[in-house]
Amino acid sequence: MPDYTTFPTKYNNYLFSFNKKYSINFHPLMSSLTHDQKLKMQNNENQLVDKKETTNLVNQNKNDKLVYYKKKYEFLREHGFFENIDNEQIIGARLKESDIEYELSNLRAIVFEITERCNLQCKYCFYGDSYNTHDSRVNLDLNILDARAIVDYLIPKWLSKLNKNPEKEIFIGFFGGEPLLNFSFIEVFVLYINQVSKNTGLTFRFNMTTNGVLLNKYIDFISNNNFALTISLDGEAFANSYRLFPNGKESFDIVFKNLRLVKEKHPDYFERNVLLNAVLHDRNDYISTQQFAWREFNKSIQGSEVNPLLTGNNFNYDGHSYDFKKSEHKRCFLSSGESLSYNMFLRNYSNNHFSAIDDLYNFNTSSNSLPTGTCNPFSKRMFVTAKGKILPCEAISHQYALGNVQGGTVNLEPKVIVKMYNGYFEKLKGRCNSCFRVNLCKECLFLNMLNDEQSLKCSFLNNESHKGLLNDYYSFFEAMPELYSEIWRKTRYA
Repeated sequence: MPDYTTFPTKYNNYLFSFNKKYSINFHPLMSSLTHDQKLKMQNNENQLVDKKETTNLVNQNKNDKLVYYKKKYEFLREHGFFENIDNEQIIGARLKESDIEYELSNLRAIVFEITERCNLQCKYCFYGDSYNTHDSRVNLDLNILDARAIVDYLIPKWLSKLNKNPEKEIFIGFFGGEPLLNFSFIEVFVLYINQVSKNTGLTFRFNMTTNGVLLNKYIDFISNNNFALTISLDGEAFANSYRLFPNGKESFDIVFKNLRLVKEKHPDYFERNVLLNAVLHDRNDYISTQQFAWREFNKSIQGSEVNPLLTGNNFNYDGHSYDFKKSEHKRCFLSSGESLSYNMFLRNYSNNHFSAIDDLYNFNTSSNSLPTGTCNPFSKRMFVTAKGKILPCEAISHQYALGNVQGGTVNLEPKVIVKMYNGYFEKLKGRCNSCFRVNLCKECLFLNMLNDEQSLKCSFLNNESHKGLLNDYYSFFEAMPELYSEIWRKTRYA
């Protein structure tokens, strides 16, 4: 089981204690002392260097530095910095049916795939030929009675004592295909949700992801209902050239024109509610795409690489490098998902970080939790496909559906969901028990780890690869100390 890791950077030597979840500067002299400790344990002596040995060592080496670091080593040892953690205990928790009921009662977001139809045929589309994770597409629209049934099923849960959300605020998302091709659904469903809000006191917010082609027709309704609107745009014309109509014509000119229209017709709404999103691939670059968005729309653009579920090497993003001497590159980095990964590292590798006030008073670095970084089902959202399948989010394969809604009836059995998740956790247990990122894992079981029900793929870390990870992050912060506090400020909680 992991106990500690020592690793060098260009400027310093560090020790990371798994037990303390803490990194400290670590002199090479102390490394030799901890090495002696491990040798003794390997010889089944199961004891650390005792005080008599300490005295002998000090007498043999009249060296003030050695005396100092020996004392420091003893201090750290006495305070548990070198103690093993029990991986099996840390990830020994399993889902319970009550966990599912709690998450459903506190569900903050439902995303409805209201149509499989789309007016574009983007080359890298998640529902295109390059993927095999979704059900076959037959241009189906979601039955509005099934969508209403989902909300009706959840209303008593939202109003129950299990709901701990003081604002009672729920987000309703419309997804596709291209959701604006089923605009009649949106109109009717918004009216229904507004009525539910009046009857229950619950607050609902609407959001939508669109390719922007039909915005000119429907922007007044969208703005009047205060939708949070995400528009897909990969950058300038060539960068956006994978986003094609079925006849092969590029969509850039139309989408760019519609964005300009929204900005001019609804300037306050555009500034407040419109987000831009780019897929990163072999024809664009995040830095130039970001600069394009700032220049044309005075907005940052979110960027994510072609989905990791993509098969083969098509459309692979070539990457980019920041020149941090340039202020625009720094700004670009801080707007990127990369900076969020650094933020996540700081949160996971610091015992000075607390997600909630209760954690501050009940601090425990070895608390019992579920394996992997997989979200509890419905802790972030529920995704309902046009065929009525119910999933924990839109990113994962449809084969992992947790239930369904058919003919106005919701079929969702907590017992079945718990059995499914816990079965996967048991399969992963042996691998997780020897991983050096066991209590810091952010891998999603369904996105990154399961090839099928029998085989696993994950970013398993042994000691050496873990040292490399630590070296990379600490070297970055040593070289860019001015970005350290900026990255911490990006921490947000739902």
